[in-house]
Amino acid sequence: MEQTGNRLGADLSLGQHKVAVGWEVSNAKFRGSNNSPYGGSSTVSASNPQHGSWISPDRTLPKFDTQLRQNAFYIEDAWKLSDRWVLLGGLRRDSYDFGRSELVSGTPFDKGLASTSARLGLTYKLDASTSLYAQYSRGHDPVTTLLTLNLANRDFTLSEGRQFEVGIKQQLANKLGEWTLAAFDIKKDDIITRNPNRPAISVQGGTQSAKGVELAGVLRANAALRFEGNVSYTDAQFSEPCNY
Repeated sequence: MEQTGNRLGADLSLGQHKVAVGWEVSNAKFRGSNNSPYGGSSTVSASNPQHGSWISPDRTLPKFDTQLRQNAFYIEDAWKLSDRWVLLGGLRRDSYDFGRSELVSGTPFDKGLASTSARLGLTYKLDASTSLYAQYSRGHDPVTTLLTLNLANRDFTLSEGRQFEVGIKQQLANKLGEWTLAAFDIKKDDIITRNPNRPAISVQGGTQSAKGVELAGVLRANAALRFEGNVSYTDAQFSEPCNY
């Protein structure tokens, strides 16, 4: 695999606004080699294995080339409403252009995907070391590694997700550490799952959700030693069946 990319960004201070804007671009090329259709078989003893050579009746050959180009544009703003209140917002647009060439057999194809992510947050400073916060965000995720996308999952779209989180953060005196207590609610749509009627087939659909609370902390014993820990409770479930 070969990958190149670049990022161009700017940070701006405009009155009570701190703005970050940028553009990210990457280009990846991948050649996949294997010995499909994986014929032949052998038996190896679990208690007394004999070392030797494995010979496949199917040759290992380059089977496909793929190319993926990704562009992303983003803007974020931290708006200081007062000495205690800060409003944060952000938008990000991702686009993916994918192409697959078959070197042995199969059907070559191209595919394009795009989606916009957004987040909105609010923080309130109780004092110099303690803040309350709340954040809502929406995003997307490829359902599989895009560089290995094949004809069987060509029609998959991006999974869409959203998250809501509220919490409190506090820094300990003399910078000895910090802790965070948060409650979260996460939901993800269009995930990949197995068709219960045909288990060998993967399909896209259904929803997975998770709710919970987490306590995390850091304690700095000295300049060279620090302790970190967290404990959480999560209730996760498939909340919507797939339609087959």
